[in-house]
Amino acid sequence: MVSKKYTVLIALLLTFGVSAFAQTSGWDWKDSSVVPVKSITQYNEFKQNKNPFPPKPRNAWEVGLSLGPSFLEGDVNSKLGFGGSLTFRKAITNDLSIRFGYFGSFNYGNGGKYNQNAPIGIPGYAGIPSTTSGFTAPNYRNKTHMVGVDLISSLNTFSNYRGDPTVNVYILGGLNLLASSVKVNDPLTSSGTWFYCKNYTTTGLLGLSKQGGHEMWLLTGSVGAGFAYKINNKYNVGFEERLTAPFKRFGFLDGFDAGSNDFYLYSGFKINYNLF
Repeated sequence: MVSKKYTVLIALLLTFGVSAFAQTSGWDWKDSSVVPVKSITQYNEFKQNKNPFPPKPRNAWEVGLSLGPSFLEGDVNSKLGFGGSLTFRKAITNDLSIRFGYFGSFNYGNGGKYNQNAPIGIPGYAGIPSTTSGFTAPNYRNKTHMVGVDLISSLNTFSNYRGDPTVNVYILGGLNLLASSVKVNDPLTSSGTWFYCKNYTTTGLLGLSKQGGHEMWLLTGSVGAGFAYKINNKYNVGFEERLTAPFKRFGFLDGFDAGSNDFYLYSGFKINYNLF
């Protein structure tokens, strides 16, 4: 099940990854307000036809907001969740930019009896049995907060002097610090009591508690791709697909570990604003 989802994601990334771009502010060469002070001489020479090239305009910070569906892929069937982000991006060179951001999501899953083979004694939580013929997993609710930094590759802005494209496509990779709070209940009972997962230990067992405040902290990596359409020199809109997974195998983000490394898939519809 998980391998098929990885295959689909790789296909999406290859489709999106045909080309990429770094943030450009988009400017009218007659607008001297976006010319850095150190480039005024070149700008004046360009206007007087003494220099064939205009100076590179001042880089803008780009502020971005996004909302969209989120999935948590692991050992429990994932339902449609939702997420959002707030990002700040700055061009480093013509083909690279750096982006700082916050990403949050709420994810849900329906547990039950699964027929996939699983070894006896797989990490789970107390009271959930496992056999060689399958396992029983709980329903779960996952709330995640992430802060991170992305490096965005730009493949269609190698020249300082080409016109700004209207449609831009990009790929990215990043590092994140993730804090996740997970609640579970037993789908085979009708009590409806939800417990927090807590205290991941070296034995692979996860305890349960009715009290909150049991966040799991993880270092994760992200890869993704997306595109943006420029409305004007200030605004652009777009879409981004992002996969985030722990560097060290961790299976409790969906409340139950049957051997997988849980990961997030987020599809964000974005609006970005360039600050001058």
